[in-house]
Amino acid sequence: MGIESVLSDLRVLVDKLYTESTINPGSYEEVSEVEKIRGIIESYLGVKTRVIEVPLLSWKLKSASLDPKPSFLGIAPYVESGSVEGLWFRVEGNPVRLESWRSFPEGRVAIVNEPQNPDDIKSVVLHASEAGALAVIVESESAPRAIVTNGYWGFNYRVGSPTPIPIVIVERGYSSKLSSNNRISLSIDSRVIESTGYTIEANIPSSSDDIILIGAHHDKWYSGFSDDIIGLAQAIITAKILSESKLTVRLLSFTAEEYGALGYASWYWAWGSRFYAKQLLDTDLIDKIRVYINYDMASLDPIIVSGSPQYADLVLAEKRCCECPECDSFSLASIGIPTLCIHSLWSRKSRSIYHTPYDTPDKSDLRLASEAVNKTTKAILEGPKWDYMEKMIVETLGEGPLDARRIAYVILSLAKRVGWGRLYIELARVALKTIHYGSYRLDDVNLETIWFPEVVVYVKLRNDIIKGIAPHEVWITGDEAILYTLRAANGKPIPVEALAQQYKFNIEHLWSKIEDIQYRLLK
Repeated sequence: MGIESVLSDLRVLVDKLYTESTINPGSYEEVSEVEKIRGIIESYLGVKTRVIEVPLLSWKLKSASLDPKPSFLGIAPYVESGSVEGLWFRVEGNPVRLESWRSFPEGRVAIVNEPQNPDDIKSVVLHASEAGALAVIVESESAPRAIVTNGYWGFNYRVGSPTPIPIVIVERGYSSKLSSNNRISLSIDSRVIESTGYTIEANIPSSSDDIILIGAHHDKWYSGFSDDIIGLAQAIITAKILSESKLTVRLLSFTAEEYGALGYASWYWAWGSRFYAKQLLDTDLIDKIRVYINYDMASLDPIIVSGSPQYADLVLAEKRCCECPECDSFSLASIGIPTLCIHSLWSRKSRSIYHTPYDTPDKSDLRLASEAVNKTTKAILEGPKWDYMEKMIVETLGEGPLDARRIAYVILSLAKRVGWGRLYIELARVALKTIHYGSYRLDDVNLETIWFPEVVVYVKLRNDIIKGIAPHEVWITGDEAILYTLRAANGKPIPVEALAQQYKFNIEHLWSKIEDIQYRLLK
């Protein structure tokens, strides 16, 4: 399909899909939205859809008031019902950093500037709670904004807790209208219920045994045009193009990408896709799935490509190695399915409209979004190019010690004997992990998903220790395991020799997993 045809279809689809209202997972609004989306998919693709029920947590804001009254007021999960009143105090500096809270007077309402990464508002509310704040008011140039928070440091797949104190987002300059003796009064009425969300699935069969999964999410904050109405339209068009190339295609519209994980799990996002991935594990389909394609905010410049090297390296765009942990694609990647995630996280433009009412059609570039569809489909039809995967392994493990290079040799030798199909699945499950390069409380860093973190992180830490900039620790997120710790109980940095002992344990553990893969594939 030519670029003009894609652009024409994209305009028609987004016009049909667009609504300006929030779609909370598990809400009555989602039920109506799902039926509308099903009709659009069935009409465009000429196939029937089915709905998969997803148990989840759904949050609803019933009412909220802040006095003195702001121009804009944004509140999101998992802020609970309650009322507070007290004097206010402005926290200067970066509110994500612990040192900014050392002089905070307990028992006041904290007012802070929005951090550079809006999702770091979670860290802000946890620091504020530990400092004794009654509530937090975040001043943002993009207010109102919806940012999910909770009460757990870290990102756990299974556990978490509600947000410990109220947090709201208002316009920049709100505090300039207050006098020092102004009292802040905040009242919130919200509820969290166990509910059901709905993922839509459409199958387009062909003579091919290989299956291409394509998806986006339909839950959204406010107007959510780039996040993710246009992504859903891109996914629908991609499904049509690839099905015309005689490929078996499965289109997915996920619920609960923004939040919804049961148990208040602090890895609250991508719950709908994580639930779907767990279901796939109970089938015999994984060996047949060639790739999962994900679109999320894929209409803003620059377009970024994350995912499996055998596909991602074929797309001409900025890359972010190796996977995007903030998107649904990681749910599929974590069970061994190759992925290609097309997004624009975290550009300055995407951050300015992220989860706000300003994420409207005029902010997106439909021609850029159409080009992303064409480049993606071209990469899928050309791929997989396994030499890109082999190059990544050599470069990644080749920077490590001798035993890491031996692992690379074993993997590449195994690939020659059994092929990459099942080997990739097995390898991704043990070697592709999301890390937090630092302490959750003390180090201000973003999540990264990388191959062989046991080796990659060790090499980086060794250099950072020498430079004097090593973090406190490094976590494998989701499962919440410490990969490396860099400081003793008294806060004193450990010597490089102690780090080497940790590496030895980690590499032996990785070796055992590689040997298990070797045994299963060669028996």
